[in-house]
Amino acid sequence: MHGAAPALRSDELGGSRAARRLRGWGGRARLALLVSCAACGAQRGAIRLAPRSQEAALGPARSAAAIPLVLRPTGEPATTYGLRSPWLPWGAEVALARALEEAAREAAVAPVPVDREAAQSAREVCRGLPGQGPPSATLLEFALRAHGLIEPLPDVVAVDWPEAQPAAAAAALQGRLTELLARSRYTRAGLALCRPLGQPARPRAVALLLESAVGIEPVPRAMAEGQRARLRFTRRRPGPALELTVTSPAGTVNNVSLQPREGGYEGLVACAQRGRYRIEITSEGLYGEEVLANFPLECAGEPPDALALPRDVDLSLPAPGGAPTAQQLEAELLRLTNALRLRAGQAALPPDERLAGVARKHAQDMLAQGYVGHLAPRYGGPVERLRRAGLACAVVRENVARGYAVEETVRELADSPGHRRNLLADDVTALGSGVAIDAHAQPPVLFVAQLFAGGPCTGVAAAR
Repeated sequence: MHGAAPALRSDELGGSRAARRLRGWGGRARLALLVSCAACGAQRGAIRLAPRSQEAALGPARSAAAIPLVLRPTGEPATTYGLRSPWLPWGAEVALARALEEAAREAAVAPVPVDREAAQSAREVCRGLPGQGPPSATLLEFALRAHGLIEPLPDVVAVDWPEAQPAAAAAALQGRLTELLARSRYTRAGLALCRPLGQPARPRAVALLLESAVGIEPVPRAMAEGQRARLRFTRRRPGPALELTVTSPAGTVNNVSLQPREGGYEGLVACAQRGRYRIEITSEGLYGEEVLANFPLECAGEPPDALALPRDVDLSLPAPGGAPTAQQLEAELLRLTNALRLRAGQAALPPDERLAGVARKHAQDMLAQGYVGHLAPRYGGPVERLRRAGLACAVVRENVARGYAVEETVRELADSPGHRRNLLADDVTALGSGVAIDAHAQPPVLFVAQLFAGGPCTGVAAAR
């Protein structure tokens, strides 16, 4: 779901990498999250008790008022990252597996394997679904890490699963999966049926679709103080070298050396400070550098074992007074970014309309062309795009993302080491924010671009 372009300086324009993309939620930031909901307007009274086979998969229906909205993993949470176990569907889950198989066939792509850990993650997402709108990035992060997945946040399909219309629900699921599989290369999936904690009388089905580009040898999710975690990664398909970036508990971002080893790469992360380390693996992709894995390691502490769920918060609903405009969202993006900078001891950045114009055009291009990244197919990277607008700056940084809400977008950017480095950079003095809204999507999707600039910015002849 997002991308973070490293700082580009005037003496590096010829050969610098100008782009980075995060495949996650929710870049497509996997702030990029796709949600489909079939029969969402169905009358509550029309949903009857499930037959025995479906009831076994869903669990018994209970009153929403009797269920505290605290999500705890079903079964024992994973203690390590990197495990994949066989998944065998049972009961009504067989229909989900069949829908995924048929969708792959219709999309003319290879079948997407489902494993136990991804299916458990899908179940947590399902149990935490809000009554309306998409699941939050916080819920997705909790669900994946609780069961040992390191991938960026997935694309999600969620449908109602009423007992009276299982065939129609399966068809709706299959149709949405077919659309997604036809335009992205997913290599891992999780499927689940459940009764969400907030609405147990409304059975739902969830499919998680992940792009699993790297594997990791099993490594504990938590380290003792002074311990070093040996991280060993392998690419699942051929590609450029991997890079490792780490955010420390104190918020500092560092590149960590990855040494080639037989069949992969190896790096060491030391537990030198109590708290949470954020690990990110990147590599060059079609639209620049992209994030292939992003996950936390706890130092001298335990991973979270519960998530408090807000009651019926809908990230897709407009604010009171109507849906916000792109200009209002850009102002909010600037405000939240500067609030983050001030908390970290950095100066707030003034808005720059010249930068904002370039960022806005890039956000609109990502929406129109259906991508999230820094290397625009028609306009190039951020430095090239600024030159097209008649501007040259000594330092240029860029974040891009796709999501549903500005607040979650900024939070997820801050959780990514590469993007956090840009958000808190001390070599930039101005910020341009661009937002484009896909109003045809339900819920609407935001395409976001941030251009940070530092040093002298001078006018140049606009490039074509």
